[in-house]
Amino acid sequence: MNTRTRANILAALHGEAFGYARYRLFAEAAREEGDGDLADMFEGIAKVELREHFWELAELLQLAGADADNLQTAIEDESREVAETSRIFADQARADGDEAAAVRFEEIRGDERAHLDALEVALERLVIPS
Repeated sequence: MNTRTRANILAALHGEAFGYARYRLFAEAAREEGDGDLADMFEGIAKVELREHFWELAELLQLAGADADNLQTAIEDESREVAETSRIFADQARADGDEAAAVRFEEIRGDERAHLDALEVALERLVIPS
């Protein structure tokens, strides 16, 4: 696949994932406001963003593979979140005076650490069955 096409698909995947999450938030807000029809509409759009757009694009890049490969990729991603991204974002937010954001990034980092631990256990279980 052409490098530009691959980059465009990755950008579109990020947009579809964000769209899915945002529409789910919109649906929750609409439901809290008592507008079930609007909430249902937002949820329907969210499903299309994820189940059609995201999945179809992901298939083009073959983002999912064998369980061991998927676990290794997830471990690499979570490791980067723990070691770099969440820590750096927290430090930068704190330096900018955005303490609430810094605290949230630190909380996320803790969640990512728990995800990483679970993934590593799963990979070990897969590689060394009991």
